[in-house]
Amino acid sequence: MITKLEREQMERAPWASEPRCRDFVEQITQGDITARKRAERLTRALQALTAVNQTLIRATGEQTLLSEVCRAICEVGGYRMAWVGYKEDDPHQTLRPRAWWGYEDGYLNRVKISWGDNEFGQGPASLAIRTSRPAVLRNTQTDIRISQWQEAATQRGYASILGAPLLAEGKPFGSLTIYSAKADAFDREEMALLQQMADDLAFGIVSLRARAERNRAEKELKFSREQLRNLAAHLQSAREAERTHLAREIHDELGQYLTGLKMDVASLEELINQPRAEDERSSLLHKVHAMSQLLDTTVQSVRKIASELRPAVLDSLGLLAAIEWQAEEFQRRTGIRCESFLTAEKVKLDRDGATAVFRILQESLTNIMRHANANRVTITFEQETGHYLMEIKDDGEGIQANDLDKSSSLGVLGMKERAHLFGGSVSIHGEPGKGTTVVVKIPLQFQGAFT
Repeated sequence: MITKLEREQMERAPWASEPRCRDFVEQITQGDITARKRAERLTRALQALTAVNQTLIRATGEQTLLSEVCRAICEVGGYRMAWVGYKEDDPHQTLRPRAWWGYEDGYLNRVKISWGDNEFGQGPASLAIRTSRPAVLRNTQTDIRISQWQEAATQRGYASILGAPLLAEGKPFGSLTIYSAKADAFDREEMALLQQMADDLAFGIVSLRARAERNRAEKELKFSREQLRNLAAHLQSAREAERTHLAREIHDELGQYLTGLKMDVASLEELINQPRAEDERSSLLHKVHAMSQLLDTTVQSVRKIASELRPAVLDSLGLLAAIEWQAEEFQRRTGIRCESFLTAEKVKLDRDGATAVFRILQESLTNIMRHANANRVTITFEQETGHYLMEIKDDGEGIQANDLDKSSSLGVLGMKERAHLFGGSVSIHGEPGKGTTVVVKIPLQFQGAFT
């Protein structure tokens, strides 16, 4: 604004005031240009911040995120170069560049950078890490002390530098460094925008690492579960093989011995029946009868143990015959009426598959015997599109949903794991007072998972 005194002087000597007017106009014009350029820088910085946030939303990998953020800073924000470095806890306290964009031309390989308070740790990036605050080098021609760095910066057109810390839970783990071709390029508002950009980048890095760690943990959990299932499959196979071996030994070896002994006893009985003193013959006959009864009981016990270890009918006649046999045995032992309805003509499951299905049936019947208080059980087995379907239904008390979730329900867990091993499934549901239904689905294409 022109003062009254200046106006009077201009009126008295207009020729003397012309230079001052030109200077004044030039000052106003220069101020307008400076303000406009500053507004343009802030606008580009804000646009770069927006582009960075969009990159964060789309990011799926850490290294790609770093490169894309540096690219947005240079291409959208108009900066000369940008790079991201991570601190390393080595003896030299190295600040390792991880990604960059713009006119770098070997700059990051030429200079040695440390985040520690030493000769190579006096740049903005290093100061930002040590102080956890943004740091600015406003003029590379006057503020860089190391001639090697100054020469490298001058050759690449770096006039001012901003270092912004990357923070996780308030602690720095790296820095975002931005180079401008203009000296004194970073004022307070621009620094605030670029630090916000660094904070958003740090959040994105931490989020991606957390996601990657979660995925890794899940994979290790899926792998551990797979290992446990493989172990369970191996144990099942070993147990079934041992059961088969024991059943065969008991049936073939011990059973033969007992049968031979019974035959010997019968021969002895005939000898005793030959003429001899009545009292002597009666005593011997009594002992022989007792031995014979004991042998009968032993033979029956051996057969029972052998059939429980590995029913011979399962190997000799197949799964359907074994289901019918198990239903009859269950009814005979428990007194609970048990009926089987088998509509599948032929079951194309290998030995391990048939064994798995049969063991699930046994476990289901055992649970009914122990917990259901049932009067009737029905077993159905049929073939549907793509799978076999076995259903075991009782009219007992009905299992509750919370009983299925108990950690002690190992029998139910074992049934489900058996089914899972061959790609099948087991579902169990019950209604209070109306009973429980177990549904087993078995893929038609199953091949032994226990081998």
